[in-house]
Amino acid sequence: MDPPTRSVRVPSALGTLELALPEGERLVPDAGVPDGEMLVWAPAPELGGFSVSHGPAAGRRAEDLLALERGFADAVEVDEQSGGERELCLRVETHEGRDLIEDEAGNRSALPERVRQERLRFRFWEDGDEALRVGYRIDESAPGDLRAAFDRLTDSARLERPR
Repeated sequence: MDPPTRSVRVPSALGTLELALPEGERLVPDAGVPDGEMLVWAPAPELGGFSVSHGPAAGRRAEDLLALERGFADAVEVDEQSGGERELCLRVETHEGRDLIEDEAGNRSALPERVRQERLRFRFWEDGDEALRVGYRIDESAPGDLRAAFDRLTDSARLERPR
C-alpha cells in the first residue's frame, strides 16, 4: 500500500502544476536558481532529490538537460523519451578522481576511483519562452522505497493550463 499523500498546487507561467506529495512533506524553494523558481523535496539529499523547476525555457528543456549531463558525466544512457508531456529517463555514470594518500613513512598510494551511478527521470512542458520541468535524480544505491516515492510523485504531476 502506498503511503498517504496530499495534493500540492504550484503556480507557474504555464498553468498550475498539481502533485501528490507524501503526507507531512513539503517542497522547499532553492534560492540558488538565477532565473525562475525551483522547489525541491530531498528526504535524503546525499542520495538525490525531486524537483520542480519553472521559468525561462532555456535550461529547462529535455535537450538542455541531456546536453548538460553529456557535458559533465563520463557516460550517459538514454532509457526512454516519449511524446505528450515529454519524458526523459537517463542513467548517468560519473567517475570521481582518485585521491592520493601518504602514509607515515611518506609513501604515496592512490585510493580506488569512485564511480557514482544515478538515474534521472524528468517530465517537461514548454510554451513559447517558458518551460516547466518535474522529476528527480537519484543514486543507484538509494533504497527502492525512495525511488518508488519519487516515481509516484513524478507520475502524479498534472499541469492545468489556463483557459
